[in-house]
Amino acid sequence: SVRIYPLVMRVKSHTMLNYESLYQNYELINDLKENNTEGAVVECGSWKGGNGAFMAKVSNRETWLFDSFEGLPEQGELDRKKEGRRSLKKGELAVPEELTHEIIKKIGVEKNTHVRKGWFNESLPKNKKNIGPIALLRIDGDFYSSTKTVLDELYNQVVPGGYIILDDFRDFEGCRKAVYEFFIENNIHPNLQSFYPMGKIYFKK
Repeated sequence: SVRIYPLVMRVKSHTMLNYESLYQNYELINDLKENNTEGAVVECGSWKGGNGAFMAKVSNRETWLFDSFEGLPEQGELDRKKEGRRSLKKGELAVPEELTHEIIKKIGVEKNTHVRKGWFNESLPKNKKNIGPIALLRIDGDFYSSTKTVLDELYNQVVPGGYIILDDFRDFEGCRKAVYEFFIENNIHPNLQSFYPMGKIYFKK
């Protein structure tokens, strides 16, 4: 949509997401609005905060951004990238938390955006009560343990009709294993969908 283009340009330097993935977030948030689906927007793995600020702006909802700001955790056995891509190292993608606060301020969403620093296994249990119902949960933890932790901690708070976006599903074997394991453990059979052509895999609860 041409309407979001200026906003995309403003957050571009603070996100690794392509235009389709930002547009996907916009579309899903619109769908939540149209269906009067209540709940917060949560992003686990927010990097420099560009996409978080984007979602806070287009949704006008309480938005929670979780990141270690220390980069990636140790890579597990399962976390090989796709063939032909190099592995990611511990600490890679670390960014100062200030960058997130900068973009939040620039986009003018300080009032509805909450930034929480720490590894997911510590920060999510501490904050999940305050988050309340979740309408959109975006999981960008790259690895098996991060993805599994987010699903274990927050899936139950996602409202019926809410969306879960799996940023790394195509790229990381560990992420896929965490997702399928979670489905089996909880006996759920979501319809995984692809946002054509370059968006992220997602499903509706």
